[in-house]
Amino acid sequence: MSEESLSKGVSPELTREDLLLSLYASDPVAFVEEELGAHPSEAQADFLRAVADQDNLHFIISAGRGSGKTIALAWVVCWSAACLPRFYGEYNVCVVGGSLEQAKRLYDYFKKYIFKTPLLYEKLKGEPTMTKTEFEDSWVQCLAASEKQVRSPHPELLIFDEVCQADDAIVESALPMTASSRHGRDILSSTPNQMFHIFKRYWDEADTYGFKRYGPWDLQ
Repeated sequence: MSEESLSKGVSPELTREDLLLSLYASDPVAFVEEELGAHPSEAQADFLRAVADQDNLHFIISAGRGSGKTIALAWVVCWSAACLPRFYGEYNVCVVGGSLEQAKRLYDYFKKYIFKTPLLYEKLKGEPTMTKTEFEDSWVQCLAASEKQVRSPHPELLIFDEVCQADDAIVESALPMTASSRHGRDILSSTPNQMFHIFKRYWDEADTYGFKRYGPWDLQ
C-alpha cells in the first residue's frame, strides 16, 4: 500500500490493532506468515508484495497446477478482508472460478484460514456459509462462472481462478464487476492450457490491457 493511502487512512491516535493493520497493509507477506502461519515461496511473496501496492489494479498469473497459485489467492482474500477495510471502509471480494468447483476450492482455503487470526474471526457476522462469509466491514462471496452470477455483485476485488475453464464471454462479463468501486481491482489466474482463450490474449498483451504478469511458478 502506498504511503499516501496509509497517511489518509490512519488516525493520529492509534490502537495496537491500528498499528498492526498499518504494518500488514503494507506487508502482506508478514500477514501471511504471522497471522495465517503459512510460508510463501519467493514467487508467491513477490506477487503478494505487488498486491500491497494499491496503484497496481490488474494482475494475471499464468502457472501450472500444483504451483501454489490458488493458495496464494486465498491469502490475498484473507489479507484484503482483514486489513483493507481499515483504510477504505467496506471492502468486498468476489471469488469466481472457471468452474464452481474451482471457485469453492479457493473459497474453502480462505474459510480454513479465518479462525487462525482474530483480525478475521473477531469480525465475523454469523457463521460462514457455503458461498458467502460476512464480516463487520466486508464480505467474501463465491460465485459460479455464469454471466448471470458475475453481473450481480459489485466488489472492490475480483479474483477469477482457472480462467481458461470459463468461456471468453463470461470472463469479459466478469471484469466490469469492480468498475463502480473507487478501489476496484482484479486478479486473473489460470493454468495456461487453452491456446486461443482470452486469457492467453491478456497474458501476451498484458501491457496493452494493463496487467502485471506473474508466472510461470515452480511446482510445490
